[in-house]
Amino acid sequence: MREATRLHCGLIESATLRSAAARLVEVGDSLGIVVADDSKFGHASEKNHESHQYFSYRRNSIESLDVLVEANVPDAKLVLAISESDFSTLVSEEATLIGLVYANRVHLLAGRLDRIRSWPYVLQALYNNHRVWGAQQINALKGIDLHQRFSMNEPLDAAKKFLNTAGFAVFQNVFSTDEIAAFHALIDQRMTEVTPESADTWWAENSQQQMLCCRLTYLDTHYPAFEKLHTDPRIRALAACAEGGLVSSGARMDGVFCVTKYSNIIRGVADLAWHKDCDLGGHRLLCPSVLIGVQLDAASQENGQLVYLAGTHQCVNGVEDYQLNLDVLSAVETSPGDVTVHFGHTFHAAPSPLGDNARRRVLYLSFHPQALCQHLGVRESYNDVLYTKNGALVQHFKEQ
Repeated sequence: MREATRLHCGLIESATLRSAAARLVEVGDSLGIVVADDSKFGHASEKNHESHQYFSYRRNSIESLDVLVEANVPDAKLVLAISESDFSTLVSEEATLIGLVYANRVHLLAGRLDRIRSWPYVLQALYNNHRVWGAQQINALKGIDLHQRFSMNEPLDAAKKFLNTAGFAVFQNVFSTDEIAAFHALIDQRMTEVTPESADTWWAENSQQQMLCCRLTYLDTHYPAFEKLHTDPRIRALAACAEGGLVSSGARMDGVFCVTKYSNIIRGVADLAWHKDCDLGGHRLLCPSVLIGVQLDAASQENGQLVYLAGTHQCVNGVEDYQLNLDVLSAVETSPGDVTVHFGHTFHAAPSPLGDNARRRVLYLSFHPQALCQHLGVRESYNDVLYTKNGALVQHFKEQ
């Protein structure tokens, strides 16, 4: 029996895994995967091809998810074809369905790509026994003020406990007004030097057909002031609040990067839907990780802000979880000089600003397990897969 089929058959026997994964998708939803021999991937749509393996995942009842080995291309609402080697990376969590789509390594055989929705998390729950977020994690948050703020002028014990329970934390007045002004000046300078053809940039288009630089990456390789953030005692103290002995990724995973939020974006990924930072792949190397966000401008609904679903940093989620659990939703409001800390696996979003003249900047840098720095070279990132289409105009997943 080939490896892909053996793994799939193991899921058929595991009622516990299938029951847990079922709550991630709607009743009636279904996914089909055609696993093609690497040398026959171009023939993945051919029915009854002797080298193909056909699998389906269907939620036909409230209680469980049906996992089937099919004799032919599955009759499912979404059917994707991938190579056998890519299926192996999917199961090992080196890759994800979304990452493979961006890398042009998936054939769409039926349905639309926006139907992928929660299926990447379903596969993680099935093949890697990830916990599914639910009542246990929500109950652990009872009595906790999810909107509380912390200060670095006080012992960090309470902040550490909060971060490792909620998956995020906000620290006030970490950087001075002069430091924030100096960061702005350097970013203003860099903005004058880049174009949509420049490396280390992401671009988006607004409703006035203006191309806007929404992300500057590897700023630490251009300016010593940003490079020093990797060793700044304040940043290191905040990163140490996360359990696991994480280390700075340095000039990897986009280095020190600036995200800028604008109003009325119609193309690109200046606005981020609900996601985890390992959605493009590499979960076993990336997680646990923490992102440190130095707030250069005020964050609000009008100017743009991050929204977290608390307690999700050690679980997988359904894409609708944020709509069903408003009590554990935290929309973060900050002032310049504040710093946010969140686990990359915390379910979070960066929705469109409600104001018409938004321009909010945040500096980010990340801390990861040591193994990631040994696996990735300098200037390598799992986000690099986003550049496989249309250059620096990084497309939203639904635009694929």
